[in-house]
Amino acid sequence: MSIESSMAIQRSKSLLAQMPAWVDRRTVTNSQSGKTIHLKFHCPCGGPNKVSQSVYVGGEKDVAKLAAKLGEKVQEKHGLHNHASLSPPPDTQVQQLENEVRAQKRKATVAANALNQTTLKIKEAAAALKLHTENKRQKTLRDARKVGWDDSCKDVFSVANKSTAMVADGTGINACVEYWCEGSVPKVKQIVMALIQKHGLQKLVAAELDLERCETNDYIVGRARAAVQALKECRCEEERLQYRLILTALAPQDGDEMKGRTARALGLSKDGKPLADAIAKRAVIDDAIIKRNVPLAVGDDVVCRHGAGKLVRFTSLDQPCAVTITVGEYSNTSEFVTAGRGLGGGQVRRTPISFAHDPRAKRSDVTNAAVVRKVRPDTV
Repeated sequence: MSIESSMAIQRSKSLLAQMPAWVDRRTVTNSQSGKTIHLKFHCPCGGPNKVSQSVYVGGEKDVAKLAAKLGEKVQEKHGLHNHASLSPPPDTQVQQLENEVRAQKRKATVAANALNQTTLKIKEAAAALKLHTENKRQKTLRDARKVGWDDSCKDVFSVANKSTAMVADGTGINACVEYWCEGSVPKVKQIVMALIQKHGLQKLVAAELDLERCETNDYIVGRARAAVQALKECRCEEERLQYRLILTALAPQDGDEMKGRTARALGLSKDGKPLADAIAKRAVIDDAIIKRNVPLAVGDDVVCRHGAGKLVRFTSLDQPCAVTITVGEYSNTSEFVTAGRGLGGGQVRRTPISFAHDPRAKRSDVTNAAVVRKVRPDTV
């Protein structure tokens, strides 16, 4: 390219930059022949054809003057004198740029979606390859961990007299457990417990599934045994009463198969008198507990506002009643407006339950009469 051509191109660009704002630069084409510049562009006046205008350059070098001269010729040719009327439609160029930006964004979005789909497919392929590799590795390990036939398990879970579920041609339960536990005893326990829960065998192995409760029961039995052994010697009447009270609280029902097991747990003889007395006393208490839910009736032992006695007249709690109270060889019958609470009520209720035994009439731990007279001379 010659120097003249380069200078002409630069002049054309400068001329186009100096043109008025109403020149549609998107549609302009320019050429130069000699000392004349030819421009073509769509005029904003709305004509269907391009405006063709030539500008004689001559020796003029001021581009601004050339641009003004071209503008004046365009105005004269179209008969337009108001520059405002030659301004392009509002926001036409901005709207076109926005459309181009939106188109580019759509293309970018499509490209991003395609990239995401490709990435997802790559990840899925990688996961499938990883799963296939792991399955192949597990198969190799499974083949390596198979165990042989165990004659000691032939009779366990036999299947059609051909194999057993425990060993089943080297792939039975034993083989599966040995494979999955990886030599860990805690994992063996987890597998067994999972099988128990899966097949609903909780009741059959409740002790195994509820170790905390078993430990708690063992602790309570241990504490009860310690208390029984501490009071077993009955070194005084107070210890004897407490010993019988504890035995009564722990005594089984008469004729229950738990009698021997209870005696062994507490360190006692199942045929001893203390345990027999405790069982008899506990039977009375159990009857009293059952009677708590039975309505009162004439003849029941009760406690009223005046003391303990026997119910001799009774209809209901809101009706009059009478209770006979006996002290020694004397007795008295108290009558009340109602058996319940309230004004004139007797507050009649069943005798309270007590696990305590009655004191012995003859005690071996009492102080000798001679010693009592020595300590208290006024004692007869």
